[in-house]
Amino acid sequence: MTDVPAGLPRLAAGDFDDFLFEAHGHRPFAWQRELLARVLEERRWPSLIDLPTGAGKTSVIDIGLFALALDASSLPDERWAPRRIALVVDRRIVVDQVAAHVTDILDGEGDVLDATRSHLRWLSGSSPNEPAFVHGLLRGAMVRDERWAERPDVPAVLASTVDQIGSRLLFRGYGLSNLAAPIHAGLLGSDLLLFLDEVHLSRPFSETLARFRELTGADAPERRWQLVELTATPNAVVERRFPAEPLTADTTSEPLRSRLVASKPAQLVTAKVPQSKDWTKSDVAFAKAVVKEARAALDQARVQLLGVVLNRVDTARSVAHELAESGLDVTLLTGRMRPADRDSEEIASQLAAWSGERDRSSGAKQVLVSTQCIEAGADLDLDCLVTELASIDALRQRFGRVDRRGHVAAEGPPPRSVVVVRGEHPDESDPI
Repeated sequence: MTDVPAGLPRLAAGDFDDFLFEAHGHRPFAWQRELLARVLEERRWPSLIDLPTGAGKTSVIDIGLFALALDASSLPDERWAPRRIALVVDRRIVVDQVAAHVTDILDGEGDVLDATRSHLRWLSGSSPNEPAFVHGLLRGAMVRDERWAERPDVPAVLASTVDQIGSRLLFRGYGLSNLAAPIHAGLLGSDLLLFLDEVHLSRPFSETLARFRELTGADAPERRWQLVELTATPNAVVERRFPAEPLTADTTSEPLRSRLVASKPAQLVTAKVPQSKDWTKSDVAFAKAVVKEARAALDQARVQLLGVVLNRVDTARSVAHELAESGLDVTLLTGRMRPADRDSEEIASQLAAWSGERDRSSGAKQVLVSTQCIEAGADLDLDCLVTELASIDALRQRFGRVDRRGHVAAEGPPPRSVVVVRGEHPDESDPI
């Protein structure tokens, strides 16, 4: 890195701790410092970031922006950091949470944040009263703000679902005119750091991106285009991965250690449902069995927020209705909800209250009934879980929402979660 240009405040890699604290109110984990150091040294990102659920993978956006700010004072032909950063995940709820995470960097106060924003403005020659970077939220069922594409020179952070970024990259951007489509394809085909989160949900898109790199030569240094896959459940051997060894309690410090060692006991319960070709009858019986287990789970000590995750929308609706009829405070969240309902202020405020350092002082009993739309990446901190049987990867993701910060297990015996299976032979009685 060259000397800082005149008028630009000093910014160094050692300022990362203060940058993260001023933006989000906490110091970085050791792996976050290590990743930044590796990225700055190698001037490129690993192909795969394999971290356990709850380790704070969303902070890769912070690391990417901070690395870009450090690179801003380099000579133009020596810069390596991509100017645009996109986090793509096939879950709308996660996309919304990422968008909220980004605003902390724009709105936070502190000397290091001010210096970081000044360096980002330096890249585009923006004035002090202009935003340091633009951010966009790209997903369905909303009016999208495309202002991020108006200034290719301004750094941008995008939170997107797979279909939105994928269609734009392939010249078929949803809602774009024939004139705008190639502009978006060009912006996303170069000078982009693309994080594909929960990659196990998006294997076809991952394969498409690999083919894209092969055909276009996007890996060339002058293109500054990099793809990083993020997942807590990798199923392939990747040469350039981070960390080199899996994070364990022995290799981490608090508070991450408490998250890794948090005990989450669970019991397998068989729901005896009638064998019938009419799935309506089977679903009704199964829903009643789930409701019974949910009520029993709520009776346990220290269970205030219970999660109930089902594989079918109709079953989730039935369970939510019956629990609400008994007087419980129930929130239903499914992928098929009307956008006006799913994006309502009431649900948005509930999800925000259940994320991060959740307030457990009220003692009120609440239930979140959902389909698998919450199982991957969502920052929700459940006390206990009742879930329908699913694949082992899906169960790992669902239990990643239980005691996400490790507080419940740290304070005493944790509540018992339940995995409910349909019938004695689920492989025969349940097509899923």
